[in-house]
Amino acid sequence: MLEAGWLIALRARFSAVARRRVAADDVEDVVQDALRIVISKPRGGPGGPPVDGEPPLAWCFAVLRNAIGNHYQRNRVRHRVHAPLEAAGEPAAETPTPLEALASADATAHIRAALATLAAESATCGSYLRALADGRSPAEVAAEAGLEEAVLYRRVYRCRQRLRALLAERGVLA
Repeated sequence: MLEAGWLIALRARFSAVARRRVAADDVEDVVQDALRIVISKPRGGPGGPPVDGEPPLAWCFAVLRNAIGNHYQRNRVRHRVHAPLEAAGEPAAETPTPLEALASADATAHIRAALATLAAESATCGSYLRALADGRSPAEVAAEAGLEEAVLYRRVYRCRQRLRALLAERGVLA
């Protein structure tokens, strides 16, 4: 049987470590999980024989480390299970009014026309911006162009400046 004083000291040390690793609301749960395992092994006391090849105190802190890891794993699983359910409970996005839809379609037409003009001036700018507008990731576009992502970002920045200038010339603020 483990000494009560040793368990009280161990609990205080577990709490100090757990406070640095988990949220304040979860500290007590993690400490209790670890202490339950330590108490269930009769060999885990001070000055006892090695447990699983480690000194008893080191083994106790390995148990705490595993209890903290289990806590994080349970939270990840809980989040994965509950996130889709919470998203399903959210209200659907409002559909645009006919005037908003018309304005959006008009803006899209202006942008596509400016992109066509830009593509005529600079084929690379047109291809970069068109690929990004179609939803491809910058990493994919950079890989196809044989560029580093940082280089692609600089080029796209300059292309977007030119696109804004073309839209401004047409009276569209972007």
